[in-house]
Amino acid sequence: MKRSVAVGVLLSGVALLGVGCSGGPTPSPASPGGIPTHVANVPEDRKSVSLTECAAASGGWRAAGTVKNPGSASRTYTVTVFFTSKAATVLASASTTATVDPGKEAEWSVNATFAAPEGTRCVLRGVAAG
Repeated sequence: MKRSVAVGVLLSGVALLGVGCSGGPTPSPASPGGIPTHVANVPEDRKSVSLTECAAASGGWRAAGTVKNPGSASRTYTVTVFFTSKAATVLASASTTATVDPGKEAEWSVNATFAAPEGTRCVLRGVAAG
């Protein structure tokens, strides 16, 4: 009797693992909570961006920094920041664009409105230039 219950539980767990694993719909670009599941990130472009501020803001949190364009043409950088708990749970996200002339530097900043717990951190999640 105990063995059949264990097998039933095991099979139920295997069935649950299979839900959504194959043949299901393609995930959306953002989760229901608004956190994007796909963020453009180009390592070469990321080298041009720095995150210099991560602080509480009215109703949430703020991140800011600079972006330098080392190229010979104007570029528009998309910067995405994830705001996390100190245990690395993503709480919110924000993104912005900054158009930078060749050889120049520009400032960027993002704000997110959420209940920010003590220890909130800013993670430079993605950078891509076009």
